[in-house]
Amino acid sequence: MAIVIKRRKGENVTAFLNRASKIINRSGVLIEARKKKFYLPKPNKRSTKLSALHRLQVQQELELKRKKGLI
Repeated sequence: MAIVIKRRKGENVTAFLNRASKIINRSGVLIEARKKKFYLPKPNKRSTKLSALHRLQVQQELELKRKKGLI
């Protein structure tokens, strides 16, 4: 979504920037851009299962090392 903001006749630069920033904030363009920038898609079933299996395997290895006194 494009926003066109033109400087009014006789308007100084600071007033223009303040007005432009208000318009941009009210439009919600920045919020939408941040949502798209930090969007993380949900992992599929296969990847969640694999990560759970990996987590269990690591926990079992740690338990064995604790029993042996290595940790």
